[in-house]
Amino acid sequence: MQNAAQHNEVIDGAAAVSYLDKFRSPEPVQAEQQQAIPRSRTALPNLRTMFDRLINIFGRDNDGVFYLDHEKHNIRSTFSGDFELQGMIKTRAGAIFKGSLQSSDSLIKSAGTVVIDVDADIAIDIECETLIVLGKHSGKATVQGTLINMGVIKGEYMYGALESFGRIEGMVEQIAN
Repeated sequence: MQNAAQHNEVIDGAAAVSYLDKFRSPEPVQAEQQQAIPRSRTALPNLRTMFDRLINIFGRDNDGVFYLDHEKHNIRSTFSGDFELQGMIKTRAGAIFKGSLQSSDSLIKSAGTVVIDVDADIAIDIECETLIVLGKHSGKATVQGTLINMGVIKGEYMYGALESFGRIEGMVEQIAN
């Protein structure tokens, strides 16, 4: 039997785990088994529920690619490119931001969903119902509903609910009901 150190094939992720399982002894030593279970497991009973909530925010096409449905989130405005803003943008519908926006003393005020796109780097204050950060946002944000962070948020954030798989730098605080 060939061992893992002698094998030169490059593998990644789940394939690596599956590949390495071939080299485990079929019956683990009883003492190792008893010690490993308490220290190597953490119960995450709400993880499935959290994933389901996040998945339902996005659509999925026939090829399995996730997308953000602009109709579902009532997104009517797109701000794209590298630009500056002075003042306030106020909208009853949602908005999506792409590119770079550096306007630290300005405000986006939306009664709907504000989306910071994957490659966007946005520095502006935001007040909205739902904030979805896929790229980078810095500034202050007050989110009455859900703050979904899958990118980087940096600053001060007040939110009704938080779902985050991204990086948070700064202060986050839940709004009291």
